[in-house]
Amino acid sequence: MRNVLVAEQWKLLSPFQIGAMLVPNRIMMPAMHLNYHRGLGFADETLIAFYTERARGRAGLISIGGFAVELAGAGVFNSLLLGLWSDEYVPPLERLTKSMKAAYPEGKIACQLYHTGRVSPSKLTGLQPVGASAKRSRFNPEPVHALSTTEVRELEQKYIDAAARAVAAGFDCIDLFCGVGHLLNQFLSPATNDRSDEYGGTLQNRARIVVNILRGIRRRLSGTPIVVRLAGHDLVPGGNTHREAIEIARILEGAGAAAFNVTGGWHESRVPQITGEVPTGAYAWLAQAVRAAVRVAVGASNRINDPFVAERILRAEMADFVSMGRPLLADPHLPRKLMAGQLQDLVHCIACNVCLDTAWDGPARCLVNPYAGRELELSTGPAGPVRRVTVVGGGPAGMMAAKVAAARGHVVTLYERGSELGGVAAIGDVAPGKGEYRWLYEDLRKQVRAHPGIELRLGCEATVDLLRADRPDAVIIATGARAVMPELPGLERSSIRVYHAHDILAGSSGPLGDEVVVIGGGPTGCETALHLRAIGSLDGETVKFLLVHELMPLEELRQRAMIGRPQRNVTLVQRSERLAKSLNKSVRWTLLRALERAGVAVRLNSVVRAVEGNKLLVSAADKTQELIPCDTVVVATGMIPEDRFYHRLRSELPGTEIKIVGDALAPRQATEALLEAVQAATSV
Repeated sequence: MRNVLVAEQWKLLSPFQIGAMLVPNRIMMPAMHLNYHRGLGFADETLIAFYTERARGRAGLISIGGFAVELAGAGVFNSLLLGLWSDEYVPPLERLTKSMKAAYPEGKIACQLYHTGRVSPSKLTGLQPVGASAKRSRFNPEPVHALSTTEVRELEQKYIDAAARAVAAGFDCIDLFCGVGHLLNQFLSPATNDRSDEYGGTLQNRARIVVNILRGIRRRLSGTPIVVRLAGHDLVPGGNTHREAIEIARILEGAGAAAFNVTGGWHESRVPQITGEVPTGAYAWLAQAVRAAVRVAVGASNRINDPFVAERILRAEMADFVSMGRPLLADPHLPRKLMAGQLQDLVHCIACNVCLDTAWDGPARCLVNPYAGRELELSTGPAGPVRRVTVVGGGPAGMMAAKVAAARGHVVTLYERGSELGGVAAIGDVAPGKGEYRWLYEDLRKQVRAHPGIELRLGCEATVDLLRADRPDAVIIATGARAVMPELPGLERSSIRVYHAHDILAGSSGPLGDEVVVIGGGPTGCETALHLRAIGSLDGETVKFLLVHELMPLEELRQRAMIGRPQRNVTLVQRSERLAKSLNKSVRWTLLRALERAGVAVRLNSVVRAVEGNKLLVSAADKTQELIPCDTVVVATGMIPEDRFYHRLRSELPGTEIKIVGDALAPRQATEALLEAVQAATSV
């Protein structure tokens, strides 16, 4: 099926019904907390520009929000949700919906009604957090006010009033949020609902608040369909499982739900749900379970970032539509490109979670799409006078700079001294859970190779003489960084092999022993240590075969799925007290847990002092010392900018505009590198 479908063959692109509403295709962009607002939750021009661009991309249904129905439920993490508890929120939302409908008249727009409940911090709202019960959240240790029966009824009316405002603002349907452990989910779940009134106890009682809201909206807004965003499994101890989720869906369908968009569990769950280690489409079974129990349309969510996986889910009748939130953050025109057969132009979400982590404190950003949330800032239009632009370095930053400069009409030459494009990013997909990072360089590689305005010079190292002959108007240096190799006194008298982490990830190292020490506990060091333990582990298909045929005890099978060579010991030595401290917080915890499960030994606040025979002398901050057996050292102690060519050019081509981007400027995450590449390419 891959790469052979035309628009008419994609079930993903076919229309479907939600109640009386015809949705033009089965791609839904679910509501995302983006932090694109002003003041106390007012939609701003950034939000309008962002969603108008997604409408131009022709997603069938776009849900916007969450919109808090009262101030007490507007706080999430370190920021506020959008607001809809007052009529004053309606005018900017009218501008939003009019702009989106002008961009794609057939597209449908949903308003997601929200209340974070016990998670909402008082430092943001000035109000005590409220909940179904007084149980506190792991994300917010503040005391929780358990809503009285009267207050619950008042809250139901606030949801109904907010829905009416949404319709007045031009939204086509209502998206009622009942997931991730926030307020309505707190009522539904026995883990957080210990009430003794009509809103507690039995499942029917726990669902009463949602039932009353659904019925109230239907009475007030006859004909307006309501989509319920439902937790398919709480994934927390004592919570609802998929079995209870099925019963909840049946109850809510009877109360008027026109569709269900089934998500995974709570934010507080210790089960990964959207990180790279989760297989694509792994939670579609939750939608499948609900779909078998109801008669209305059901959507699948979580980790569906590949349109071919989405198509497989639909064809297998696991769902009627799919949620693609982060994929449409990464590529707002994904649906349109599928319609046009432009698969080579897709920009894939790589499950890095930069969007989630940046949204905690400020505007959401996207690693692979620097334009997201900057639609008003970064130019995508044609350049003025056509210029000759030379890019030095074929990693992600260099490819992005070349792609953007060429798209604006410049004549671009790209130098890469290696035989292939990709740079260090081409080994970034090797570690467990990082497989989709391949799309970071594969997508850019396809687009750069296909663009007629880019001349590629592979296997060619840029020199001053070459650039002088090219006579560029502007040069963008994207030469990356080079490794820092520490001194290891005594190494010359030992038989210990020394490699850099990049050699291990690239598969270009020599033989590896069974006593491996990784020096450096940043993200690269941690991922390399995990990879060293995983080399030779069982793949998914083999695990499935062994499980189905009961050829191995479950615990042994679990271990063999993580660890390929049990006799190989891996020790990670980190100078500071925290591992992977620069890694996104929503990803870091999964990496640390994976290291623990894989049995990687960790020495924090420690440094390698010397080599003594076949051992490393490691000194801790408390002055204690330890000799660790070692036959292989892997170095991951950081990088320094490879900026020597930049400085030489500045002195030898003084009249040429020269910019430097990415790790060549300062080693950081790819998010900064790609943004700088776009900024450089739009300013030359």
